Amino acid sequence: MEADTGSGVVQWIRYSLQGTTLMRGAVPKTPFGDPVASTNGQLVPYLDDIQNGAIPVFTYCYGSGCGDTTTPPLPSNIREVIITLMLRSSKPDPETKQYRTVTVTGQAVRFNPTS
Repeated sequence: MEADTGSGVVQWIRYSLQGTTLMRGAVPKTPFGDPVASTNGQLVPYLDDIQNGAIPVFTYCYGSGCGDTTTPPLPSNIREVIITLMLRSSKPDPETKQYRTVTVTGQAVRFNPTS
């Protein structure tokens, strides 16, 4: 993902789920660089106890929406990103002795489509 920090500097921001830890890295964007290679050395723990299992953290929607199967799945065609995190509490509930789990879902929509 790219983000303008407000100071005129655009950054590459990358998230990577490693086990149950969501890692995050950010570096200034370069004209001919590789976002993955550039952020590899910058990934640090961001959020622990992610319990998504087989559920993807990021789901991408292309073209006219999440059901569009005619638009090629290219980064330039992404119109929407759904973020789903299943989080587990760090300590068990005092009464039930069970860990609490909550699912948090968010949506990011592209505001400057090319078409």
